Amino acid sequence: MITVGHKLYVTKHINNAMVKYAEQVLLKRLLLRFAFDDYKEFKKPKKVSNLIVDTSFNLGHNPPEIQYEHIQLINKFLSELDESDYTAMYFWLIDKKFYDYEDEYENEEDDFDQNIDYDTFLANYGREIAYKIYDPEGSRLEEDLFGELTNFIINFADELDLSLVDKQSIEDITDTLYLYCK
Repeated sequence: MITVGHKLYVTKHINNAMVKYAEQVLLKRLLLRFAFDDYKEFKKPKKVSNLIVDTSFNLGHNPPEIQYEHIQLINKFLSELDESDYTAMYFWLIDKKFYDYEDEYENEEDDFDQNIDYDTFLANYGREIAYKIYDPEGSRLEEDLFGELTNFIINFADELDLSLVDKQSIEDITDTLYLYCK
């Protein structure tokens, strides 16, 4: 990030690096914890978690006890992030929901002028996005992150057929994980 005259400029390269870090390191860690009971960094997992099996079985329509386990998993994951990791996760979220936030901005802005030029719109919208990063609680970004992570693990589980869990299941999960986190 570059500051000029107390203004923060996020370049395309910085944004891409933050998003890639979130995908390739942080989300991979989340999915490994979700998928395997015996996950340890740098060790090959051997036991598929009941949580991913149950989530896959329910096809996204999870009963409250499974939802509670999702909440616990995501809370633990988020509690272990440092400030830089959180920032990377916010960049990932904004990258995923950029157009949703743009629509929300246009719809919520009382003084939104349909006749403003594109550069002015981008500057105003950019300030709105910066506000989300600087005040994640006040801007609901933290809440959105939690919801997106929940959807992320559920969608991941939906990609898998875990009706029969065996040694091949570990390979299938790992292959799918690398597709999700590349």
